[in-house]
This record gives sequence, structure tokens and C-alpha cells, in this order.
Amino acid sequence: MSTRGASPPSAADPLTAAAARFRDGLAAVVGASPPGLVLLAVSGGADSMAMLTLAAAAGLSGGIAVATVDHRLRAAAADEAAMVADHCARIGIPHATLCPDAPIEGASVQAQARAARYALLADHARAIGAVAIATAHHVDDQAETFLMRAARGSGLAGLAGVRERSVIADAVVVRPLLDWRRAELRA
Repeated sequence: MSTRGASPPSAADPLTAAAARFRDGLAAVVGASPPGLVLLAVSGGADSMAMLTLAAAAGLSGGIAVATVDHRLRAAAADEAAMVADHCARIGIPHATLCPDAPIEGASVQAQARAARYALLADHARAIGAVAIATAHHVDDQAETFLMRAARGSGLAGLAGVRERSVIADAVVVRPLLDWRRAELRA
């Protein structure tokens, strides 16, 4: 048997360093190291796929599960959920595609979709014993949220931005990427 082989990644490897940063940030925001089972909300977009990649590279595969919500509002959403499911199958991480029972219609579709999304994620998190749901919100989202709320005339409480940790639909929601830039995640 040869003792030659691939050397372990060095600390200079950008993915290794980013994965360690993510692991430490997740543990800090969840409040435990290791953080316990965390449900990653992965839409298939670049930011959430980066979060999934970082979690896998950080060696958290046994401590994470993934869920994708398909609101059935866009034809491409089913393909995006299938892409995430296929990727998770390749890297050995459990995945579930969650769909609301009733169609989302009427006024304020975005607000209804958000409420349905968090309710589905919270129910799934409880069903699998996850201690938290992680989303891929990052610092650039903070700026966008602030500007949108300011444009709508939000008061001081509304201008606070996205919080690192909150409770939505009776589930802990964490945002371990709030100190990451979109460009860092894409890289």
C-alpha cells in the first residue's frame, strides 16, 4: 500500500479557510459547538448553494439536512428543487422538497409565500429534530432590506435589518452568513 496520495488541504486553501469560517460562524449563531442538527434552507440560488457547499466542506455533513421549498409559483421551481436534491444525493446529505398544501393566491403573494415557506421549514425542522433553520442571508441582503424598508417609510424597529438569530413559526432561524459579502459567497 502506497503512502503517497493527496495531501490534506492547507490552511491557505480558500475553500478550507471559508469552510472553517462558516463552521465557526454557524456554531456561534446557533450557540453550540458542534451546533446539533441544522436544517439548511437551500433554494438552488447561488447564495444558498454556497452555504450548502461551505457546510459540506466544513465537515458538517452528519449535522445538517437540507430542505427546498417549491411554492409552485414558477415553473422553474420544481427543476431548481430537483437540482438541489440531486446535488445533496451526490454529497450524501438528506434533502426534502417541501410544498404548501394550498396554492398561494391573491394580494401580497410574497408575504404569503414567506409565511408558508417558514411554516413548512419549521414543521420539517421539528419533524427531523433540527435545532435551527439556517438561511443564506448575507451582508448585501442587509443593505437591500434596509433600503427597501426605508423606502416604504418603516419606523426604527423596521429599519433594524435582518437579525442573526430569530424565532419564526416557533422555530429558531439563524443566518450564519450575515458577515459575508455576496462576492465572497460566489467565489
